[in-house]
Amino acid sequence: RLGKSIIEKEIENGYNGILVNDLVEGLTTKKIANRAKEGEPLALKIIEKSAEKLGQGLAILIDILNPEAIVIGSIFTRCEDLFRDTMQTILEKEALSISYKRCRVLKAELGESIGDYGALFTATNEY
Repeated sequence: RLGKSIIEKEIENGYNGILVNDLVEGLTTKKIANRAKEGEPLALKIIEKSAEKLGQGLAILIDILNPEAIVIGSIFTRCEDLFRDTMQTILEKEALSISYKRCRVLKAELGESIGDYGALFTATNEY
């Protein structure tokens, strides 16, 4: 939703780039990530904003739960290089220093399959 709202706002301001076609055809985080890796400026802006939001959310979790590690899958596994610096900057600013310093933020080893495993686990344990 964040990507879609940013693109729609940019269209109102005259943007007519490749993400307009992606929006019409069905925008996905994978498409945004691929466009960002290709260097598309608006896709990079979306990733930057997403990394900020991720950092803010993780800062709250770190402050409340004080974990030793947080493992993130999905788009983070695909685009860690695009997310990491911004996310770390936000964490350094917003998380409690003592908790942040002992918490490692890791990329899920299962990569993009983690959602599939989670769904299978939920299905087998609830029914």
